[in-house]
Amino acid sequence: MDELLSTVQSVTLTGYIILTMLAMGMKLALPQVGRTIRRGRLITLSLLANLLVVPAAAWVALNVFDGLPDNAVIAIVLLASAPGYAPIMSARAHGDLAFSTTLIFLLSTVSVVTIPVTATLLFAGQADIDVDPWSIIQTLLFFQLIPLGLGMAYRKAKEGSAEGLAPRLGLLAQISVGIAVLTYLIDLIRGDGTPLLDMGWQSFVAWAGVTVVALAAGYLGGGPNESERRTLSLHTAIRNVGVSLLVASRSFPDMGAEVALLALALVMYPIAMAAMARWQGRPVPDPTPATT
Repeated sequence: MDELLSTVQSVTLTGYIILTMLAMGMKLALPQVGRTIRRGRLITLSLLANLLVVPAAAWVALNVFDGLPDNAVIAIVLLASAPGYAPIMSARAHGDLAFSTTLIFLLSTVSVVTIPVTATLLFAGQADIDVDPWSIIQTLLFFQLIPLGLGMAYRKAKEGSAEGLAPRLGLLAQISVGIAVLTYLIDLIRGDGTPLLDMGWQSFVAWAGVTVVALAAGYLGGGPNESERRTLSLHTAIRNVGVSLLVASRSFPDMGAEVALLALALVMYPIAMAAMARWQGRPVPDPTPATT
């Protein structure tokens, strides 16, 4: 039974990432992405919020709450290193769709390098945790970057077909990750002990603090337009749990990091959803003409 669950988890997580990246590549309108990328100040602040502020907040949290269990440390580090990913929340909060798509493209691309680098730096003070950056790079290259490129290539060759296929792939991706989460819950129920209680309240408070900092940093760095502030805030606060689970399962097997990741996600999502709910009922003012 354990072997079967492990196989299902591996297949469904891999499928989720591949299908998500294929669908995203098929949705990318490169001229639109290019116009957004040329806004240097906004993109620079977006990258700083995601790639510097969130990992720095995680580093502070790990030092304030010193002595967290290894699975919680791995979960915090991987989430802080992962790219932001909140397209649905951003849309519901009246965010900027073009900016949202551009952020996903940029963060997914650079994360092939930034995740192993950030994880290595954050794990530096953890004597019991060994990290193999090359293994993480291989995982992200083959299961994230290459499918993204293939999706973009397919859109360029058959744009009309890609527009119709992308939502179907996205739905399959959601089903796949749902099955993966279900298997982890079965593991949790069948397992011995109380792994969530063993993480300690400090782990949840630490990640809640990081999430709040991420929300604020994204909003403050989002430029003059309210829709872009909301977009960056949510894309900074919501880290890609699927990518984190995939890296955890391949680079840190048998350490309980996957369950810890799902537990911290239950802290992260409600905080971000509270912000989304606040913005959802508030119309966005007319945007200020972009000058940066």
